[in-house]
Amino acid sequence: MAQAVGVVDMNIGSGRTIHVVVPQKIITYFGIAVSATPIEGYLRKRKAYTRKVRESGALNDRVVRVAAVEGAEWYDSRGANSGGIIGKLIKIPTQLRADPAVATSPIRLVSLRVPAAASNYAIAQWIKGKFVSKPPGYYITNSGVLYPTNVPVQADPNPGNTVPPVTP
Repeated sequence: MAQAVGVVDMNIGSGRTIHVVVPQKIITYFGIAVSATPIEGYLRKRKAYTRKVRESGALNDRVVRVAAVEGAEWYDSRGANSGGIIGKLIKIPTQLRADPAVATSPIRLVSLRVPAAASNYAIAQWIKGKFVSKPPGYYITNSGVLYPTNVPVQADPNPGNTVPPVTP
């Protein structure tokens, strides 16, 4: 069974809004207002099948075993309005500890993919506006840089970027 998800709109500027597929556990924990329910196009399915595992030490036709691969269901992070963008990974801190019994244990993080076209300011503004309960004070990019989410809110986080770039 596929993990439950919700669709949350993100304003990336210049009149562009993209849908972000967010897992239900993140929506519940942070109190995110869901924009829409996921459409059938988000749900992906793979049928169960078998594959042959061959001997790895030699180039021959000997089949060592036949392995069964289970069927799977998942929600695609490339939504209907994301333009096929896989996105970039960000990590968001929670108020939970890795080991609740130890006060100095590290804070647990949740990972989420956001549109690659979103600037760091647009991501920070999105987190500040959408994460209602237990709002995080920062998020971490894939390269490990911490960006604060306490940013002034603007109607257009990336103005003047309406014309696509011309490549020679």
